[in-house]
Amino acid sequence: MKQLLLIIVFFQLSFNILAQKNKTDSIKRFENHFFNTSYGIVRSSYRDLPTSPLFYNGPGVHFGIGSTDENELKEVDFKSSFNLSLNFAKLPDLKSLSSNYSSVYINIPFYYHHLRRVYKWKYKDYNFLVGGSFIGNINSRLNSSLFNASAGFDVETSFMFGAKINKDISRKKPKTIKFLIIKKNLKEKKRSVDFLLNTGVLNLNYRPNYANLSESEIDGSNTNWVKYALDGYRFSWNGWSLNSQLNFTFHKPNGNRIRWTYEWSAFHIPGKYEPLDLSFHQIHLTLLFKR
Repeated sequence: MKQLLLIIVFFQLSFNILAQKNKTDSIKRFENHFFNTSYGIVRSSYRDLPTSPLFYNGPGVHFGIGSTDENELKEVDFKSSFNLSLNFAKLPDLKSLSSNYSSVYINIPFYYHHLRRVYKWKYKDYNFLVGGSFIGNINSRLNSSLFNASAGFDVETSFMFGAKINKDISRKKPKTIKFLIIKKNLKEKKRSVDFLLNTGVLNLNYRPNYANLSESEIDGSNTNWVKYALDGYRFSWNGWSLNSQLNFTFHKPNGNRIRWTYEWSAFHIPGKYEPLDLSFHQIHLTLLFKR
C-alpha cells in the first residue's frame, strides 16, 4: 500500500513540478498527433545468475510502434517495441565442451512519458521539459548449451523521473554553398535535436527463485498450469534503472517527421534471490506520421 501511495505522489509531482502558469494553460487539445513506427539494430548485454553466471552480449534487431501527442505545454509519448538478439558468451577453451555458448534473448519493452515544458528555463532556441516516465520490460532468455536451466522469464517495471532538453537547429534562411565549380542552393529546413534522461524512482520486478525452475505439486485436472509455471516467482521493490535517448528530428513540409535515435538503457534487478543485470544500446529510425 505504501508503494502505491508513493507511485501516486510521484506522478502527481512529476506532472506539476516546475510547470508554470502560462497563457498556453488554456490549451485543451493536442496540436500535433503522430503515429510512429521504428526500425533499427540493438546490442544487448545481460547476466542472469539463475540461468547462467556468464555475461552474454550480442547483436539484434528492433521493431516498434507508438504514438506521440504534443502542444506548446506538454508532450506525451507511448511506444511498444520488440527486440530480438543472439547473444554469445566466450569461455576458456575446454576439451570436453565447446568454448562458445549462445543464447536467444527476447525483450519486449513498453515506454510512456508525460513531460511539461518549463518556461522559466527557456533560453534562446533551447527548451526544457520535466515530468514522469514509465518503462516495463518483459524479458525471456533461451540457453540450453550449459546443461542447466535453459529458459528464463521475468518482468521489470520502473517509475522514473524524466528531464528533456531540446534545441532548434533549423536552417532559417536559404544558403548557397560553393566548392570549386560545384554550386548548391540549400532551402530552409526545420530540424531539432533533443536529449532525454530518465532515472528510476520506484522499481518493481517479478523474478523467479534461485533455480529459475520449480516443481510444484501436480494434481491432475485440478492443477493450474499458469501457477505451476510461475511457482517460485515473487514481487520485489528493489534495484535501479537508467534510460537515455538522443534524438535528431527532421520536420517535413507535410507535417510528418523522420527521427534518428540513439538509446541506452541499464537495469539492475536483484529480485528475491539472484539478480539480473541488463543493458541495451539501440540505434533506430522512427517515422512519425501526422494524424
